[in-house]
Parts: sequence; C-alpha cells; structure tokens
Amino acid sequence: MGFTMSIFVTLLALGAHSPDTDTAKLAVLVASVVASGLGYAAEHAGRAVEGVA
Repeated sequence: MGFTMSIFVTLLALGAHSPDTDTAKLAVLVASVVASGLGYAAEHAGRAVEGVA
C-alpha cells in the first residue's frame, strides 16, 4: 500500500506529464527494494542470534 500511495502522491504533486515524474517513480522503486533487502537481512540476523537457521 505504501508503494502505491507514494506513486499516487507523486502524480498529484508533479503531474502525470512532468519530467520529474519518472525520476520520482524510480526513487520510490529503489527505496522499496532497499527497504525489502534491509528487512530480509534484519530478519535473518535475528534468527542467527537466536540460533534458528
């Protein structure tokens, strides 16, 4: 839901045909991928500390 809302707000703020819209969409996509990776790493680091594989 956060990803979709970020794109929606981008379109409202910049307009559908703004040259910055594609840059903002790419930034949201990159941020989502980074957040997913960090969440995955944190989950597996927590399991390693607990001794669960």
